[in-house]
Amino acid sequence: MKDSVKMEELKREIDARVAAYFASAEIHMGVALSPVSDRALQLLAEFTMRPSKRLRGILAVVAYEMFGGNSHDAALDLALAMELAQSYLLIIDDVMDRSLTRRGGPTIHTEYVAALHTDFPNRNAAHEANMAAVIMGELAQHLASAVLNTVDAPAERVLTAERLFHINLAATGHGQLDDLFSSVGYAQNIEETVAMYVRKTCHYTFINPLQTGAALAGASSDDIEALKTFGIYAGIAFQLQDDDIGMFGKTETSGKSNLDDLREGKLTVLMRHALAHASGSDLPTLQRALGNKRVTQRQHHAVQGILEQIGSREYTQQEMQQANTGAVAVLTMQKHWDETSKLFLRSVLVSLTNRTN
Repeated sequence: MKDSVKMEELKREIDARVAAYFASAEIHMGVALSPVSDRALQLLAEFTMRPSKRLRGILAVVAYEMFGGNSHDAALDLALAMELAQSYLLIIDDVMDRSLTRRGGPTIHTEYVAALHTDFPNRNAAHEANMAAVIMGELAQHLASAVLNTVDAPAERVLTAERLFHINLAATGHGQLDDLFSSVGYAQNIEETVAMYVRKTCHYTFINPLQTGAALAGASSDDIEALKTFGIYAGIAFQLQDDDIGMFGKTETSGKSNLDDLREGKLTVLMRHALAHASGSDLPTLQRALGNKRVTQRQHHAVQGILEQIGSREYTQQEMQQANTGAVAVLTMQKHWDETSKLFLRSVLVSLTNRTN
């Protein structure tokens, strides 16, 4: 089966598992819900079921199968846990970044702002909307943990998988803090920004699903560690491409405004390189756009031109390719890993570094 076909098939299966989960009573966890909570679950279901690559769920399934996992049903439950955790992280990230759109629709806190404005037109409910989104993110995380805890696998494997799941999401939280304080002016250089990427993106996008899936299948501690190394390289490549999409991508394909990174003053590797190498009038142009809540498309185009002209985009693309090379080298060294799964992971790397969303 071609890798692209396998990815689409797994995506459809994960979509179906997510939909079935939200249609079940399990999301209530034995609690009688108020209308407010019932609405929250409806929003969470709609948000989680929006069109998505299902990358983390797919990686969890592939890692599980790569190390001998033989229950496809258990693998799909694991993928469900990953997708719920993904919703949790995206919802919190959107509040932090004040993003208006996600996956082609309104962010959760934006949904709440609109709903509260309708119900209470004379009240400024921005804070309450943000807090409702944060609480919904927490809810999604607890639901993810409950799903993982009930995966049909030997208890000792589930326990190991749970430990890795929470360790990796804790690392992601540390990365989120680094990202937050970077945006308000705490000094970082390119190396420190890459280290933040490792804590944030690498752990939740690659290391977490790969290690959790492998642990559930009974992989060795050496294999778990090798997956972490692979995940670091792959995650850096993924994030550098994500930064490029955030600046040069089209909103209609990415599902998120290409002005968001400028509005929020995101000091990505791309932007840090530019700030370090810009001269003349280019530097003030970058500084006026970065963190400007009213940044215009004209300013955005000017910034794009500077990033191209001074080589910042080329620099990050080269760094992305170097990270990809490191990831492939890790796969090559693991002679005992399933060859079909290794080829699939290589194809995932190629597709992610050529993606537009």
